[in-house]
Amino acid sequence: AFKALMNPITPVLQAYVALSMFLLPVLVQVRGRPEFRRFIYLALALFTLGSVFYWGLLGYFHRSLAIWLYGGQYQEYINLLWLVGLVPILTGVAYTLATGLRALELPNRVFWAHLVSTVVTLTAGLWCLITWEVRGAIIGYLAAQVVTVAALAWLWKEGDNKSGLSL
Repeated sequence: AFKALMNPITPVLQAYVALSMFLLPVLVQVRGRPEFRRFIYLALALFTLGSVFYWGLLGYFHRSLAIWLYGGQYQEYINLLWLVGLVPILTGVAYTLATGLRALELPNRVFWAHLVSTVVTLTAGLWCLITWEVRGAIIGYLAAQVVTVAALAWLWKEGDNKSGLSL
């Protein structure tokens, strides 16, 4: 059921991977210039607005989508699709911040952010899964994404204080 709920957002997540690969060389070229910040903000806006629009579509068409994709299976879980729709919003922000840090040659900060997220997944995420099953798996996944974004933003801010990475 979890995988069935994740299927509609998988293409968006894969698009983020591809788009971040295009974004990286652009950010490397403008590193150290005022355009760097503008490109980061533009990517954040595009990823976020696109994801919010997609989230709205998922929320509005979730029943029709479930019938079309799964022939009516997973009906007891289909209301969770609106919750799953939050994943691309958070992932878009995380990918943008991580790509920016990589462009600044700070991949170690991306590693630490994901390490913290992994700890949350293995503790709170597993507890949510055991306690609330499919709903808990989604909540745990979202919690890990929130922690990733928060850690990346914090590590970015830490770098800002030391090396002028200003967002």
